[in-house]
Amino acid sequence: MVSVQTVVEGIINLRNGWAVTEQFTSTYEGGEPFEDQNYNAMELIASEVDHLLKSEVLADSYEVEELRQYHKRLEGYLSQA
Repeated sequence: MVSVQTVVEGIINLRNGWAVTEQFTSTYEGGEPFEDQNYNAMELIASEVDHLLKSEVLADSYEVEELRQYHKRLEGYLSQA
């Protein structure tokens, strides 16, 4: 079974490259602060995650809820920066 994180990483990598993907992984899996990442990359990640969540491609699950919470925190950071 493919994880939600793997799907998101694949989409980000395809559309934005490995450097942005690494920043997603660092903040999603590694718990690194958004502030330590490139702001423009965080905007790209927020956009990709938003599109994916709105597309309803992913079935509701615990992993999707985690992604929603991540997106909410990221949007909060971007609105404050």
